[in-house]
Amino acid sequence: MSSDDDSKIEVNITDGVIKTVGAVSTAISNYVPLISSITNLIIEIISINETAQYNKKICSALLDRADIAHAAMKSLNRRKQENEENFKRQDYYNAFKRFETVLQKIRDFAADITNLQGYRKFVMATEVKDTFIKLTSEFDTAMKDLHFNMTLANDEQSKLDNISLKEDLNDMAEFLLKIDGGITDHNKKIDAILQEVLLIKLQVQSNSNQNESIPFLTGQIQATQIPPNEFEEPIRREGDRRGTKEPFVVRKLFRKTLEVACKPIKFQKDLDSQKFKMQLAILGILGEAPNVLKFYGISYIDNYSVMVSEWAELGNLKEVYEKFDIPWCKKVQLSLDICRGIAFLNSVNIFHHDIRCENIMITRTLDPKLTNFDYARMVTGKTTDISEHLTIVHWLAPEKMTPGGVKDGGYTHQSEIFSFGMLLWELCYEKIPYKDMNYEVIINFVLNGGREKLFISQEKLPNDKEIQKELMSIITKTVKYVKPDEYHGLLPNKSLDLNEPILPDCEEISFDTGIFNEIEKIMPLEEGIRLHMTENAENRKLAWECFIANAELGNPIAKYWQGYYLWQGFNGNKDLVTAKKLFKEAADDGIADAQFRYAFTLTDEAKTSKEKKKELLIYLRSAANKGCTNAESTIGEAYLKGSLGFRQDKILGIKYLKLAALKGNIKALELLKAENAK
Repeated sequence: MSSDDDSKIEVNITDGVIKTVGAVSTAISNYVPLISSITNLIIEIISINETAQYNKKICSALLDRADIAHAAMKSLNRRKQENEENFKRQDYYNAFKRFETVLQKIRDFAADITNLQGYRKFVMATEVKDTFIKLTSEFDTAMKDLHFNMTLANDEQSKLDNISLKEDLNDMAEFLLKIDGGITDHNKKIDAILQEVLLIKLQVQSNSNQNESIPFLTGQIQATQIPPNEFEEPIRREGDRRGTKEPFVVRKLFRKTLEVACKPIKFQKDLDSQKFKMQLAILGILGEAPNVLKFYGISYIDNYSVMVSEWAELGNLKEVYEKFDIPWCKKVQLSLDICRGIAFLNSVNIFHHDIRCENIMITRTLDPKLTNFDYARMVTGKTTDISEHLTIVHWLAPEKMTPGGVKDGGYTHQSEIFSFGMLLWELCYEKIPYKDMNYEVIINFVLNGGREKLFISQEKLPNDKEIQKELMSIITKTVKYVKPDEYHGLLPNKSLDLNEPILPDCEEISFDTGIFNEIEKIMPLEEGIRLHMTENAENRKLAWECFIANAELGNPIAKYWQGYYLWQGFNGNKDLVTAKKLFKEAADDGIADAQFRYAFTLTDEAKTSKEKKKELLIYLRSAANKGCTNAESTIGEAYLKGSLGFRQDKILGIKYLKLAALKGNIKALELLKAENAK
């Protein structure tokens, strides 16, 4: 969903709630920030649901709660007079804060389970189920505490929730069973690859600020340089040169045994581009995946600078289907392997942006390999204007066809999957989609809901018809497009009259502000953290009170800070047992710093207990994968020394240490300096 669509949601919800509440007397001013925060959380949950990659039914069940919260906020606004006494009560205010915390947890949980990398934070599917049940229970309790009567029909909803959980978790288990063998190698390096990609990004950022650059830490980002003398001419055979004009892609022997493709770099200026160097460096990492074409480096051959990649004997998938008919059973295997490649990229936060048969290379053993990463970028990277995509419009998702392009963030996982669906169509029927249409006709056709025709061909083999039906079903799901006027529960723009005068049930109401002001406001957690950073004794006392108050309302970040104060004795009293308990609770709610701290508390127990050692590693890895700098530094040192149960791997250890050092971790920087001095 594009940022334009986000703004439509915000107008519909915010205008209906915050705008009218803002017209009320300052008597309920303490509630306005809370209502605003809750409204924004609802918007975020809706947005997550719209862009969900996986576990969509579970996310939809969470969205039902967001809808109820939205309706409750609107009802509260309409019934301000009836709620006058409630607004004056401390317990009601505290309940509102708890409601905000529950919605924050729901938002974070939904964000995790709906993308592959986030889902991997959960060790087992039972953790997803337990967390879902816990959050929905907390939501129902919060609704009751606020006297909101718009609850879901418990028995029926519980039944629907169980169905959603069962179906989604079964689908995810089946997906991971099929996919896992293709997106991780036997050493399960996917997390390490993600760290390497992030390291390159951080190095580029650090290099842009020369005053802070540390030569051995940052340095030049570039691909491996391969000396020309490492290549030999192979025995000539048909297909050794590819392309329609010079410079051609040529086959060479690399290090006597490896067949490689040497693709000329047309513009010498590209070699000096930091963006191009970063792209090549990342390509070298991505080649660790079985379904991504392996990139070896760059060299200088036949008067050209060249990119050296593995040789795919049969060329690209488009060339293959133009020369041969591909059996339906083989199309299924190709589809699964291509899906593995896309899932791998998704796992390391990269979108390909150009999924089509021409960008799938096929080896001698019919293994597909994703290639041509010209448009690829990190998930958070800027998307591009449609003018850059006119040659690939046949595979583009509708949101990428918007006249004038889309704003930053407009390309989502759905966009990638839509292109994958069009690739499947191309593979099934062995031709380019919308082949006889020009790009303007294609854009109009697709934006208005048009799609290529699906039909079952008459085949001789008995299973072919069933295979085709399955593939057609997948294509139908992948190319579905939700138009802006079809978003969940929203009306077309300008449907509501939001202009003055305010309707009678929204008119301004005066409360007894003297009584209301007796309520003790709870300091926002962010303010408590800011006070802690001042290192002033009085401020830290206020921060401690803030952490306790927010922790009592169930806020996991506040629990972490409360535990941290008890661990360090900042409140004047050390209590390591309670601190450990709080770290564990916050860690299980996904707080990275808490996961690191809890792992640290297990160090002594891990020396004598295999279970505690395993638990320590799980929490430590999870913290590092979420970007916790201390965890990255600790894992880096562990790999460097072969301690804490990690195998010794100095190369990987240095990469983790660099990640931490580039974010200012002093311990990591010292270890790197010592290692560099050897």
